[in-house]
Amino acid sequence: MARSASLLLAALALAACGDNPDRTYSGVPGATHDCDKERKVAINGSGGTFTFSGTCERVSLNGANNTLTIEATKSLDVKGDGNTVRIGAVDAISVSGSQNNVTYRTGLPGGQPKSASARGNQNDILQAK
Repeated sequence: MARSASLLLAALALAACGDNPDRTYSGVPGATHDCDKERKVAINGSGGTFTFSGTCERVSLNGANNTLTIEATKSLDVKGDGNTVRIGAVDAISVSGSQNNVTYRTGLPGGQPKSASARGNQNDILQAK
């Protein structure tokens, strides 16, 4: 059963990316990632802490209770519950699930993100002050 759930999460991450990610993190407690080397990233799992430097093309998160710190990304897609994401600069944000918190400083390349949507219960997308 657990293997089936892992495979399902991996398939969801690939679908969210639109094409294959350059790097997929599955079931790991966390990582530090250089987006200037691998720009499309998928995370499948729960309870991890991830840090992304450089500018990502796309970050897709499928899981619960993760903490992400992202320098910059063109696209962020969060699916799950209780995730916390801090972003320096972002162009598009999509959040679904419940009790997710996304905070960004600025849009990419400045101003506001081009799009931000939250579906589900108690999801927040906020600009840092």
